[in-house]
Amino acid sequence: LGVSQKEKNALDDLQNVVEEYRGAITRAEALININFPTDQIDRQVSVDDTPAMRALLGLSNAVASLRQSKAKVVSGEINALASRINVSAMGIGALLVILILALAWFLRTRLINPLGNLVAAFDRIDPGAPGQVRLPSDQSGDELDKVAAAGNQFLDAVDRHLLERQYAETALRQNEAFISAVIGSMVDGVITIDERGLITSNNPAAETIFGYRPNEMLDKNVSMLMPEPHQNSHNDYLANYRNGGEAHFIGTTREVRGLHKDGKEFPLSIAISEIEAEEGRQYSGIVRDISRFKEAEEKLRQSESLLSTAIETIPDGFAIFDAEDRLVRSNSKFRHLFSRSVDLLAPGRHIKHILREGAKRGEYEDAFGREDEWVAEQLEAWKEDRDTYELHLGSEQWIEATDRLLPHGGHISIRTDISDRKKAEQERRESRKLLQSLTDNLPVFVSLKDAEGRFQFVNQLFEKWTGIGRNFIVGKTVHDIYPEDQAVQFDIEDREVIDGGTATSREKDLLYPDGETRSVISTRFPIFTSTGAVNGLGTINFDITERKKAEQAMLDAKAEAEKANDAKSEFL
Repeated sequence: LGVSQKEKNALDDLQNVVEEYRGAITRAEALININFPTDQIDRQVSVDDTPAMRALLGLSNAVASLRQSKAKVVSGEINALASRINVSAMGIGALLVILILALAWFLRTRLINPLGNLVAAFDRIDPGAPGQVRLPSDQSGDELDKVAAAGNQFLDAVDRHLLERQYAETALRQNEAFISAVIGSMVDGVITIDERGLITSNNPAAETIFGYRPNEMLDKNVSMLMPEPHQNSHNDYLANYRNGGEAHFIGTTREVRGLHKDGKEFPLSIAISEIEAEEGRQYSGIVRDISRFKEAEEKLRQSESLLSTAIETIPDGFAIFDAEDRLVRSNSKFRHLFSRSVDLLAPGRHIKHILREGAKRGEYEDAFGREDEWVAEQLEAWKEDRDTYELHLGSEQWIEATDRLLPHGGHISIRTDISDRKKAEQERRESRKLLQSLTDNLPVFVSLKDAEGRFQFVNQLFEKWTGIGRNFIVGKTVHDIYPEDQAVQFDIEDREVIDGGTATSREKDLLYPDGETRSVISTRFPIFTSTGAVNGLGTINFDITERKKAEQAMLDAKAEAEKANDAKSEFL
């Protein structure tokens, strides 16, 4: 039998219902990919199977109509045909039922159940426990499996992000703890305030500096830590800055006065910085009590002043050079000695520069014509401690110099003007030469000794009588040139003059080292210093041997004359 148009339409309706189910599956997969809620997915993918039921009913009606229209056909044919139609209808019905059941099974096993599993897996995901749950996958490669794989990749990325965030939060907490520990252990005070000037945080050092108990400073206006006039003006400073005024103190370190809780003011060093925080603008200040520093600074200033005064009052020229041989300071006497190079004696000048330029200007007599060689000699000697030496600055100016190395590097240089002494020494040499010339031409024995009995001067007759040159005698004592018993007697007579401070004169016979015994008048006289103290004595021995002989001859002659006169008288 042929199929009527109605039957064909009914079959088309059944086919359309099946196609709608396939479209519903595709839509369900798309909704799953965008994480659509499960209950809404059910509503979105529902399929109206009413046309299928109408198609089945229409087919049944068609079969009944066909049965009636063929009623007049031969009973056998009708019955056979009816039997075949019934069988076909039943087969079609059974087929439709099987198809519906298969479609329902397919939707349940391939869509509803996997979707439910996915939803359940999503429900079990805990952001606080990453890596604990993954979406089920049967490795089939279908759309739902791809959805599960994509979801698992998303969860992996989320887990990595959560772990990284946990690590970052842990590191942040550790950093915050470290920073808090550092700030808490700082000896400097740290204070933060808000835009209103209220203290939002401070470390223990700040409480110690200002004398407050823990947490006592919090939420108080920072102006309480300032003396007048800043205490009443601080809020105006902040308001002016908020309104666009200039920040005179932010980003700088200043010395100010702080106010202790007990009302005492003290010197304070403060560095202020601005902080842009989520809760608004804040200001951080690092404060340090510099009372001890100021006291030390004042003591250092006083010490510096005392040192400068002491150096300036040193009677000699005085200068200090650092470890790099640069002049640190000098007193006015030091600079006054070097009139041609006084401008070179500025702090920071190197000794080499001072010597070289001074030599070029003719400051040093010994450097004339050999300036470079002389400077090299001086610099070589500068490397070691240099005992007292003399510098001739030309004309009659002489300086006695001493250079000493300091334990940790550097030099101390002392310069003494010995021009007067050199002049006096020259005068003494001339006087001594004159004295030597005078005494060498006197017919007397002359010697000068110091208070210790050492010979300082002898004349030519002394050398003749003793047989010893004056270069050997100077610095020796009587014990070095006379017999001991005679030397002891001389010591006694010398001490009599030195201790008594008066001259003595004796006539005596003395045996001299040349082997002759001479009759002398020995006069000893004290030598006084300008202050009247005895610092030596002089001895003058006048040889009266010939006179004594003449006197004796006269006496003998007189005796003979008297004897002759007596004889004459007796004769008469």
